Amino acid sequence: MSKSQPELAKGAASRQRRPARRVAMASVVVCLLAVTALVGVVVLLDRGPEAPTFRRLTATDIPEGYSVLAYNPDFFRNDRDDLLLFLSDTTKRPEFFMTCVFDLTIDEVAGEGGGVDGLVDVYHVSTSSVLCHAYEPADTSPILSIGRGLLSLATVPTRSLLQRTGIAPPSWLSSSPSSGGGMDEYDYWLLDLDADRSVNLGRLMLPPREHFYYFPSRDAPWTLIHAEFQYSSTTKSLSYLVDMDAGVMRPISMPGLPIGWWDRDVVLTWTRAEGARLVDVQAGTQTLLIDVAAITGLLNQAGIPVDPAHLSIFLPWTGGDLYFTGQRFEAETSYLVKYHRADGTLELLSPDFQFGISDSFDRRGLYYLYCGRESGVGSDGVFLRDVRTGEERTLVAPAGERIFSAPFFHDERVVYRRTNELWSINIDGTNHRRLFPPP
Repeated sequence: MSKSQPELAKGAASRQRRPARRVAMASVVVCLLAVTALVGVVVLLDRGPEAPTFRRLTATDIPEGYSVLAYNPDFFRNDRDDLLLFLSDTTKRPEFFMTCVFDLTIDEVAGEGGGVDGLVDVYHVSTSSVLCHAYEPADTSPILSIGRGLLSLATVPTRSLLQRTGIAPPSWLSSSPSSGGGMDEYDYWLLDLDADRSVNLGRLMLPPREHFYYFPSRDAPWTLIHAEFQYSSTTKSLSYLVDMDAGVMRPISMPGLPIGWWDRDVVLTWTRAEGARLVDVQAGTQTLLIDVAAITGLLNQAGIPVDPAHLSIFLPWTGGDLYFTGQRFEAETSYLVKYHRADGTLELLSPDFQFGISDSFDRRGLYYLYCGRESGVGSDGVFLRDVRTGEERTLVAPAGERIFSAPFFHDERVVYRRTNELWSINIDGTNHRRLFPPP
């Protein structure tokens, strides 16, 4: 039976469309292969830093030539006080670096942190675990940046081709690729110093040039991680609580700027509009500790004009009482108000207290420790002031170096840096000796 003219025409048209379909399907396959290859490249290049490591060693295991580049005094381990030392060997080119833990109870090196990125920062130690992080700026690799760009460009047309041919795009082929390439990345671990075993807690991200701040508790296995930043013309904040014993990092709500740990489970926060508030991280409760009006009222009675917008608060790391001032971080002269924890009273310690750099109060609130404000002008010296009498004492005379001594209290002594060495001196000026490199 012969076919009609319309049927013959329809068959011819169908045969003509087949090559076009084959071309379209081939294009889809090529695009899918290209996108898959790009995904593979991005994944391989964007694996993130490797887990940190730790090995026990002593000072004799450290090669000659290494000196103290910097240190982090906010590093404690239960009843042991440990210091994190960042060492460098400037005789090598390129310069070599090490990250070591220094035990201040015996004044000896305890071990070395390592990994691809090293033990970049250490904030708190509980039992034998240390919280550390590695930082990766946004799009640090040009190849990775190009790969992300090509992946973004290839995603939209590939989805369109798949939809036109009746194929459902896979879930990983999103219409709006989100790689995190525009964000700084922070990978967190708990590192067991005894077993040299690390557990990844997760990755946090921030816009470029913003920073996380860390608040380790001395009396509990908590570390608070906090950031405030501008995003889409609004102020955003992020807070995470790390349970060192459970190995868990979880988001937590913070009403204001965290200042430090008031006691075992309570964080002290501050807002200029309201005042100081206590947040119990276990119970989830909040309590107003002191109102801004009480502080400004005390200052006004003393004839000291105060702008609440310039009022700042600080709580010594070692604990003790609370302080309020106006110009501490500018190392200027300002009022100094003390909040007595024992009875909840306010006291004007000084109407014109002169602040320094790298400063701190001891736990009893008796002494104020600092170094010179300008590089090369007393910056390498160590100065101690009696808070009650105002008497100044020079613990370590400046030698004209341009480094900052960065002193801090450790029990009844002061630990500081000079000429890339770690030194110690008692508060009464005795027992002045070098700690690292070993004498």
